[in-house]
Amino acid sequence: MYSMNISQRLVVPTCVSARLSLRGLRNCLVVRLSSLDTLRRASGLRPSGGSNVEDAGEFPMNSFLVQVSLEGYDTIMNNRHYANLKWKQKNKKGNEHHSMVKPGDRLVVYCASKVSNETHRMLLAFSVAVSSVSADRTTFEVGEPQFFQNPLKLKDIPDYIEKGKLDKCFGYCGKEWFNITKLEPTAEQQLFDLVGLQIPPYQARQQTALRRVWRAVLAAVRHLRRRFQRRDRGGEA
Repeated sequence: MYSMNISQRLVVPTCVSARLSLRGLRNCLVVRLSSLDTLRRASGLRPSGGSNVEDAGEFPMNSFLVQVSLEGYDTIMNNRHYANLKWKQKNKKGNEHHSMVKPGDRLVVYCASKVSNETHRMLLAFSVAVSSVSADRTTFEVGEPQFFQNPLKLKDIPDYIEKGKLDKCFGYCGKEWFNITKLEPTAEQQLFDLVGLQIPPYQARQQTALRRVWRAVLAAVRHLRRRFQRRDRGGEA
């Protein structure tokens, strides 16, 4: 049983090309592995406690535009979390991307006119990294706010959109119905260029994530191979 060649047990790509997408890698792996943590447990390694192969299609850090008012702002600033208990409500257009947020993603925060800090009112003022998401997805634990070097005023956003310097989704800022929306990579980069936030481009983050997934798979496969070899010799630890 245990002498079966490891390649017969696990179907993984033999090479990773620059063109291989994370979703493509996931599709190669999920068929036989279901998740990295499943593989790690099966091979005797401690589960990573992080993203698994099922999540790999969305693994690169994505950005979400979020609008907060008084309570939401104070919760981020004082308690380091963002919560929306009503995100599942029907006909709530402004919440449709809420369930897509994962640990490692970034919230780009627009502060409405009633936030407690006057200097941040009606500004795209800062971003926070999401460190964890509650089981019911109502609450995101976040890190220290990263304030923009050049925050954007609400009154200037329409002009940036008209000139093609910002995606039209930023026009949601200031709308009463709006809470959160996912930013496409081009929209994200436009914003970061304007506000002076320096992060690697989306493609670079995608490649980094791909390498992390691939290294985890290879480590687990190597560990499994060693276990099978020890069992074949009758000396499993």
